[in-house]
Amino acid sequence: RSLALTPSFEFNYVLKGEVIVPAAENAILLKQGDAVFINSGIIHDVCAKDRAEHAGYIPYFSPQFLSGMSGSVFEQKYISPVTSSRDLPFYLIRPDTYQKIRMI
Repeated sequence: RSLALTPSFEFNYVLKGEVIVPAAENAILLKQGDAVFINSGIIHDVCAKDRAEHAGYIPYFSPQFLSGMSGSVFEQKYISPVTSSRDLPFYLIRPDTYQKIRMI
């Protein structure tokens, strides 16, 4: 597989097995129940660890899905700071606290 670059946000959730997500010069290991949010414009991939069987959900959604429409005040104030931040290439979510379990 080759690395991907998308203008969308991506949310990866692992239902079964383990996957490796190379993103932003990191290799994130996700196990069953883990999730990762990948910011738009981040080069990344999702691949099975050791070619093992795995399953998960990988929904993509555009920043405009959250803002309602391109150029809105909501987009300018809340979405654009996230999409333009290279300090937030991804956010790893492990089900180790009640708050994170609810987030997933």
